[in-house]
Amino acid sequence: MPSKIGTPTTTVSGSKIVFDWNAPAANGLTITKYEVQIRKADLVYAVDATVCDGSSQSVIIDTQCVISISQLTNAPFLLLKGYSVNIRVTATNGYGTSVISDVGSGALI
Repeated sequence: MPSKIGTPTTTVSGSKIVFDWNAPAANGLTITKYEVQIRKADLVYAVDATVCDGSSQSVIIDTQCVISISQLTNAPFLLLKGYSVNIRVTATNGYGTSVISDVGSGALI
């Protein structure tokens, strides 16, 4: 299985939020998807492939997702102005799924 991903980052770029991480060691097989978990206002983490599709080739290659702030202020996330955007990420290949990354943050809505 892939190694644990280093702590991801979240940054603001205009009306968008960029989730960024470094690819971990794949340990023999190509990474086939990432799972990006985003912390909601109720402090529970959720995955929403319509927001960040970790199986898309562009996400796998770029190791990042760029999403609009409005996607985070609407359901299911419901983040409010001033909230920090917190994410954690796993990587998957034919051997299995990595240990979940530490929580990355930085961007404020």
